[in-house]
Amino acid sequence: MVLLLAFSGCTGYDCTLLVEPAVIVEIYDRTSGAPAVEGSRGFIQDGIYRDTLQRYESVIGSSLPALAGAWGPAGTYQLQIQNPSYSPWDTVGVRVTRGKCGPQTVRFVVRLTPL
Repeated sequence: MVLLLAFSGCTGYDCTLLVEPAVIVEIYDRTSGAPAVEGSRGFIQDGIYRDTLQRYESVIGSSLPALAGAWGPAGTYQLQIQNPSYSPWDTVGVRVTRGKCGPQTVRFVVRLTPL
C-alpha cells in the first residue's frame, strides 16, 4: 500500500511525496530464521487510536517479510503480532517522533517462537 500526499506550500524541505509508516515490523521464525509474515497479523495502538498493520512493500517494490502501520502520526505505541503457528508477541512504549516531513519510522525485527 503506497499513499501519496501532495504538500502544497512545502518549501525549504527535501520532503518526498510518500507518506511513510510510523512502524515497520519484519517477522521471522525464531528457530529456522525463515520469513514468518504469511499468516501473521498485527495491531498498533496509541490510546484510542488503533490500526491494523498492513503488508509492507518498500518504495522500490521489493517485498520484505514485514507489516507496517500508523501511516503518519507520531506517538507512543503498543504493538501486537499474532500468527496461529506461533506464540503471540507484543511490546509497549514504542516511541515514534515526528520529523520535518512525517514520522521517524521505527523498525523492529521480530522472531516468533513456533508452537
